[in-house]
Parts: sequence; C-alpha cells; structure tokens
Amino acid sequence: MLRAYVEAGFDPGTFWGLTPRLYLAHMRGAAQRFEREGRSSAELAWMTATLSRAEKIPPLAKLLRGKPEKMSPDELRVRLKALSKALPKITQEEWRARFPS
Repeated sequence: MLRAYVEAGFDPGTFWGLTPRLYLAHMRGAAQRFEREGRSSAELAWMTATLSRAEKIPPLAKLLRGKPEKMSPDELRVRLKALSKALPKITQEEWRARFPS
C-alpha cells in the first residue's frame, strides 16, 4: 500500500498517519487526476495532429470553448477545501475595510 501511495505522488511520511478512509480518498483522487491527465494528453496529441493538417487555424477562443466539467459532490467538496486552504484567512470586517462598498 505504501508503494502505491508513493507511486501516486504522495509523501511517504504522511502515509502512516492516514486512516483507511483517507487513504482511499487520496488514492481515488490520484486515480481521477491520472485519468484526467491521460485524457488531456490524448486531446493535445489529437489537436496537434489535426491542426498541423488544417488549412485555416480556428480562433483560440473557439478551441477553448467547451462544456464545464461535471463534478461529483465529493470532488467539489475536495476542490473547495483545497481552495479554502490556499486562500488567505481574513475576517468579514477586514474584507469590508479592504473593499468598501
């Protein structure tokens, strides 16, 4: 299990503090990340091959448009938690002082 955890890109030192449920959450998240990266690589290869044969290159905005990625409630919760950790912590009063209406 430790080998798989490290192969997934996680720090081996944190492995020993994980509960089975947290281990499973980490590994499922890593599996989804690898799947997403694989799809992204395949899309990039396809797009490169297609555009290299195109007579006229479409505008970048047209290439970047797409449907928003659908997320499960659990995945959304994980992403919001990660964003929350990354953002600075300020009180509502500090926010109002910075951005008066």
